[in-house]
Amino acid sequence: MLRAEDDVLAYKTFPQAHWRQIHSTNPLEGLNKEIKRRTNVIGIFPNEPAIKRTR
Repeated sequence: MLRAEDDVLAYKTFPQAHWRQIHSTNPLEGLNKEIKRRTNVIGIFPNEPAIKRTR
């Protein structure tokens, strides 16, 4: 645990207002869910520009 202390407490180098967002993976999980939802609707992408247009 002592070796991991710097990594575990790295979030404290950011402003305190950001700590809650850094602690939580909810934004990342939400983004992944949205990507999955959009790709399921489209099904297949013919080329890379089509992937970028899914917004």
